[in-house]
Amino acid sequence: MVQPNWRKIASEVPGLDVRLAAPLGEGWTCWTYLVNDELVFKFPKRPDEWAELDREIRFLAYARPLLKLPVADHLYQIRSSAGAPNGYAVYRHIPGSAAIDEPPSPWRSLFASTLASFLRALHEISVDGELESMLPPEDQRAVSDQYFRAAQKEVAPRLPHEARLQLSHVFQEYLQDVQDFPAVRRVIHADLSAEHVLCMDGSITGILDWGDVCIGDPDYDFSYLYGDFGEAFLRDLAVHYGHEDPDRLVRKAHYFWVVDQIDTIVYSEGRARAGDEAAAWRRLRAMLGE
Repeated sequence: MVQPNWRKIASEVPGLDVRLAAPLGEGWTCWTYLVNDELVFKFPKRPDEWAELDREIRFLAYARPLLKLPVADHLYQIRSSAGAPNGYAVYRHIPGSAAIDEPPSPWRSLFASTLASFLRALHEISVDGELESMLPPEDQRAVSDQYFRAAQKEVAPRLPHEARLQLSHVFQEYLQDVQDFPAVRRVIHADLSAEHVLCMDGSITGILDWGDVCIGDPDYDFSYLYGDFGEAFLRDLAVHYGHEDPDRLVRKAHYFWVVDQIDTIVYSEGRARAGDEAAAWRRLRAMLGE
């Protein structure tokens, strides 16, 4: 965890008097601190992580009025700092705790309905010229082929025979169905996990961590929620969202969740947190029926 020099940082942020600074968490790209219960500081782990922060800051400035839930309000960005090696970005704090556990039954429907409304609004943002320049799309099929090759080379040899067959089946089923690659692509959060949904007193208070926002397949935004809360919750969410094919959504979410584990196993060196790769192996083996 980075240890900021708060005395020097206080001299760089207008009006800042650091009375209390507590670590909030660590991702692959940043460490975060809560300061004075009012401000969130994001400290990039490496200089090139500013590309992700810049995308987040620029997109939220554009999309904040269009979204159905609060998102971080960016206040300052200090790229060169005497108090932190790679600078930092400052946001207004959104109250709440991460929705790590599946919502209890008394407000499960409200939770699903609120998330569905948020996702629908996000996916309906018009992809105009400004957004296309801000969020360049990827070639979805090329990316899928790349993960398949990586899975065959780096992952499959470490699995028993039946699990290898199941892994190949998951990829082939996805890659061979042209309807899995929608012609119309949407703005997606692309990292909508339970830890990025803030809740308090039975309500969702905000959506965090927009560094992966891009133009892509809107079904991808359901995959982390499927991994965190399971198929039954995903189907509830799909009903509230008005998804036209919940069965296909479940299958695709399963595929995307498998791919996410492969991404952690194959491409996370130097970025993943302690224990992330081992957890990815456990999840992958469970999904492949091992």
